[in-house]
Amino acid sequence: MLLDSFLSTFLNLLNTLWNPPPLLPITVNSSSMASSFTGGRIDDQTPPQLVYQFLSNASFFPNSWMDTMFSSYHQDLSPSHHGLSHIIMMPFLNALYSVTAELNSTNVPTNSSPICDYRLFKLGPLSREGYNASVINNICPDSIFTPIVSGVFLLIYLSVVLMGLLGVMWKRKSGHVKARNPVCMILTILASLFFVTFNCLRFIVGRKIFPCILYTISFFVIPPAIGLPMIVRCIRIFFMYKLSTQKTTIYEGKRKSSKPPIDASTSQTDSRTQMNSLKPTTIAATTSSLTTPTMINGLNSILTMENSLEKTTCNNNDGETATLSEKSSQIQHEQNYPHVVVAATPTSDVMMSVMTNSNNFDTTTTTTTSTTATTTTTTNMIHVEMKDISIDHHPNDTSSNKDTNRDTAETKYEDTEPMDEDSRSWFTAELESEISQNNVEMKKLKFYRALVSYKFILALYAILFFVHLAIWAIFGAADEAVYQQSGKHVFLWNVGMFVFDTGCVTNTNTVFLLAAEAFFYIIVEIVFIIMLFFADRDTWGIKKETFVLLIIQICTALAYLICGQIEGIRFLTDYFVPYGFTLLTYSLVEVFISVVLPVCYAISHDRKEKATYAESEVELLLKNKKAFALLLDFATRSYCSEDILAYQDFEKYKKMSSRNRKKLALTLLNKYLKSGAPLELNISGLDQKRAILEKIISDLPVPPRDLFEEIKILCLNNMIDVFERLKASNMEVREMVSNYKRVSRTEPKVQNSD
Repeated sequence: MLLDSFLSTFLNLLNTLWNPPPLLPITVNSSSMASSFTGGRIDDQTPPQLVYQFLSNASFFPNSWMDTMFSSYHQDLSPSHHGLSHIIMMPFLNALYSVTAELNSTNVPTNSSPICDYRLFKLGPLSREGYNASVINNICPDSIFTPIVSGVFLLIYLSVVLMGLLGVMWKRKSGHVKARNPVCMILTILASLFFVTFNCLRFIVGRKIFPCILYTISFFVIPPAIGLPMIVRCIRIFFMYKLSTQKTTIYEGKRKSSKPPIDASTSQTDSRTQMNSLKPTTIAATTSSLTTPTMINGLNSILTMENSLEKTTCNNNDGETATLSEKSSQIQHEQNYPHVVVAATPTSDVMMSVMTNSNNFDTTTTTTTSTTATTTTTTNMIHVEMKDISIDHHPNDTSSNKDTNRDTAETKYEDTEPMDEDSRSWFTAELESEISQNNVEMKKLKFYRALVSYKFILALYAILFFVHLAIWAIFGAADEAVYQQSGKHVFLWNVGMFVFDTGCVTNTNTVFLLAAEAFFYIIVEIVFIIMLFFADRDTWGIKKETFVLLIIQICTALAYLICGQIEGIRFLTDYFVPYGFTLLTYSLVEVFISVVLPVCYAISHDRKEKATYAESEVELLLKNKKAFALLLDFATRSYCSEDILAYQDFEKYKKMSSRNRKKLALTLLNKYLKSGAPLELNISGLDQKRAILEKIISDLPVPPRDLFEEIKILCLNNMIDVFERLKASNMEVREMVSNYKRVSRTEPKVQNSD
């Protein structure tokens, strides 16, 4: 009751200020009391009791307010006695009398419609229809504030939309925009653009004039316009997380399966592989403990002895027998190099025992029988695994050449070394099983990739909006069919859904239908929101944005429902500021948070002065096991782990033997450089680069080791953004890079001092 009194007073005061009352005499035929006034107006000769009675009967103010206003007149109500307060109140009372007389003389009754508040017909010049306000098709008269508020809101919304569209097109290659997918951002704008624009135009043009067909279409697409962008955002976050972790899972699985099984058929392959890791250049690079030419010649001879070990076969049925060739090879080596003993067992890797001259170490005795080939060592023997042995270059060693010659010799040695059938069959099986063994994982990878692709999202938007348009058409046709039989419309007041020449409003049946559609989207949203809790937090803040928008969506939806249940809002204030703006406000906030803010992040990120990172700094993290795990995890949560995985595979390709290099090169092409591949690299001109590499692979019998060097550099460049953000968020990585820079700065000084 107090709210109604306040609104009535406020509206009439606005009317008085908007249209000042005339001082000319006004004839009021509907009031016999007013005819007794002098000249039809209130002046200092008008009895106060007549003014009090007239204004009370005019329903301009509640009686309680009138009693308070005229309380000062209770002592001078006689015509012969006029107090000072009566003289002071004359201008205000005259204005109230004039406005009330005009409102009482209008032809529109105050209770002309049960769904419209009577005060809407007393707005006068504040009404869009002036003093001729009426009800058409159960549509109440709007105030002049409705188009003003709607126009301002539409201007703000279109400005935000324009900034978002231009920003997405401008920064489409930025990490913040690419992580959210530019297509998804544009679809978020388009989903709400139709809904917001049509509703604002309806309020601007007028509810009684705006075509009913356009209004009903915009009404039926409210659920997808509000709920679909949120659902798509949840789908992308969850399945981008699954896609990124699946890539890492496949990579980790490949690492675990990169070693052949240790059994009787592959034991010598393991030994040969470890023997191959002992390269002349590596031996001459690292250690300083073994420096004599004799030891160098002895170790180099082991490399040639490896050829004989390749031809040996072991019978591990009882673990006690060895072939004659293995025994003879061992005996011959013992005769030529008494200080180097090889312990060869059928089920273990090849190990070496290196000893210096007899002045420093005891001799080694080897016992050989017809059924065993074992080696025993005495005290002070140094056991060194092949992959850990390296010897510094001796200045008197004439067999060592320059670095370039050693590299050439190394390549020649690797390219010409024989490969036994067991090793070749194992490598071929490992290469082919890289995908076949993970067939299920690869199918999951393709499935996740399809769910986050722009094609799927476009199809989802198109299908759902088409479904809602079909629902609108079906119910519109059903409404027309019912109207032809019964003469009444089911979903609208007095108008059909396909009418274009007049406006309309919905009834309760349409609200129930909209609630049923919205309930479906609410259930889907709840499901994906629950799934979102199982996804790791991304590094772009998309998950945080989603939860913020979810809270705003819930608040605006509750506000819309609550406002629809309050009669004072539905029948009165809705025609000043429509409560439907609660949903429109959510669309505005959604575009700002999910489109404009990421563009601002991208602009701010690009304007920051970027430090120039040497490739060695990024490679530092890639070569450090702990730092590599941190970088891979951060890249996984940034949805861009392809570059790191590709870099590792390209490094493995460089170490591959020439016999299998071509097969691996084709595998890497299909894995990383094929359009639509699950691990497709984000590189411009991908198809052209793939065509060039395919031609090189097909023309040469053995592809060069640096075949993917250019692609690897591009991967390193793509990692710089991830590296920069990881360094900014992880103190351990910052310290690692800082130590690396400090060491790299001091190295030249140390070399110069030497």
